[in-house]
Amino acid sequence: MKRFSVRQSLSAMKVGTDGTLLGALGGDLALRQKAARILDIGTGTGLIALMAAQKTEPLHAHIVGIETDHASFEEARDNVLASPFRDRIEVIEGDFLHYLAEKPFDLILSNPPYFTATHGSEDERRTLARHFGRLTPFSLLLKSSEMLGDDGRVMMIFPTNILGDFSAAAERAGLRILSQTMIHTTPRKSPKRVVATFGHKGDSSHLERLSSEDGACSLPSEETLTILDELGAYTPGYRALLSPFLTIF
Repeated sequence: MKRFSVRQSLSAMKVGTDGTLLGALGGDLALRQKAARILDIGTGTGLIALMAAQKTEPLHAHIVGIETDHASFEEARDNVLASPFRDRIEVIEGDFLHYLAEKPFDLILSNPPYFTATHGSEDERRTLARHFGRLTPFSLLLKSSEMLGDDGRVMMIFPTNILGDFSAAAERAGLRILSQTMIHTTPRKSPKRVVATFGHKGDSSHLERLSSEDGACSLPSEETLTILDELGAYTPGYRALLSPFLTIF
């Protein structure tokens, strides 16, 4: 990273494409929303919290990263303390479902666990970090909705094949998908990841209006981000998104 370092020898989940995409897109959303308070659920190494802090430097936003795994918490805390954003990031060890915040958040970010128990892993901590367990789409979104300000947003990244699960869970939790960015590895491949932004049901921001015989209905706005072009080079859109962070750009 250009402005901070991320150690990851202890963390259950390592730095990957999903986290960097969410950190960059979440930071951009925080700027547009003028977010003063941001929560990173399952902060891991602290990567997403650190990227959000870098992006929101003009806003001087306060970021909280919460992590249940003790070793990951310690590493995230150390990464934050070694960064130029240490005064704006608070790392908490604990269970998100039991977390009580003093004030609502303007933006909640999460790269949630999304594998079911049938997808095993030799590393038990990594398995726990990647499995739903008690943190199901519904419990995650319900708790998020309770901690969100009236005009707040929740942004998550997950596989496209469980988009329906999260959409249904959001409906039950009093939220709705306002926008979604479909992530393509290459132009010819179907998207394997989606970055979805949720808001309270009464919030119609970013929704597209489609008319039908039964009247108008609202659908989430949709964008596309492709990582590699036909020749295997990073696309201009991906480079522009990640160039403030990655040293390869």
